[in-house]
Amino acid sequence: MNPSLDRSYITSVLAGVGLPACGVVFHDGLEDVAMIAPPAEVARYGLLASSAAVVALLPYDPRPAESVAETPEDASSLSIGAFAANNRYASLRRLLQKAGRALAERSGLPPKSFRVLVNSRLPEKRLAVMAGLGFVGRSSLVITNAYGPACVVGALLLPLEFDIAIDAGPVGSDEPARGCGACTACADACPTGAIGVKCPAEPDLRLDSCIQYWTTAPGIVPEHVQAVWGRRLYGCDECVAACPHSSRAWSPGPDGRSPALVADALATPDERRPGRSVKRADVAGASDEHIKALLKGTALGMSWIQPALLRRNAGIAGGSSGRPN
Repeated sequence: MNPSLDRSYITSVLAGVGLPACGVVFHDGLEDVAMIAPPAEVARYGLLASSAAVVALLPYDPRPAESVAETPEDASSLSIGAFAANNRYASLRRLLQKAGRALAERSGLPPKSFRVLVNSRLPEKRLAVMAGLGFVGRSSLVITNAYGPACVVGALLLPLEFDIAIDAGPVGSDEPARGCGACTACADACPTGAIGVKCPAEPDLRLDSCIQYWTTAPGIVPEHVQAVWGRRLYGCDECVAACPHSSRAWSPGPDGRSPALVADALATPDERRPGRSVKRADVAGASDEHIKALLKGTALGMSWIQPALLRRNAGIAGGSSGRPN
């Protein structure tokens, strides 16, 4: 084995592209994941044809726009969840692809043999936990050592021919994951009471009361969810912003910049769309074609986020029926 291609070298490559919080899941771990993942997705990404997965985190600031020096929303605007304001999925995919090309060049393997998982149907949260990056909290989100739940997760799959040494643990934080314990900050902050307060803590999210779930779920939004909907078009950041571990994402580092600001600076101009809000008039009553054009290339441009549901969300934000149209 080439000694320069050990885990330390790999994580240094990830840090070099802007992803310092990362960890590794080896092939035996991927075999375990394959047993619970959709078989078609396992085959599509070549999970079992991979020597390891390098799992990486990209942070964001989940606090309300007013507290991060952005323009406050008004009655004519609809809010976008902080995790989707920039297309961080696209940013993370691009950065992982860049790391893959660097590893391919060093190893002499084809770049196309390094595959990227971002926002896939594979259990990316489970991979993050297996990589030693955190634990699943009572909110059912991964509470990472580096950024709390204020991050998106992705992975770079290394080809079987890529020889990697089992040398040191994951990087990103010196603090080990300890679980939620008695903390109920996320549950206390949830506007609908969707998060349970079982003690000892365990994941307990009731999707039928979760605003984030309903922003893309078809059907009639329950009245108790509509009652606290606010001006949301897509996304809900309440539980993420309330988690005490999330402060690591927005706290300034030695250079005065927070990890979230550093991550934002990595985004391309196109990846910075649509921002923290969009005009209500651009969604409410707009045609499918208009909405698709407005949100193309953003985190809201995914095939499963139907224009009819976004019009419904805009209607709820405006105080009208929760029926899709």
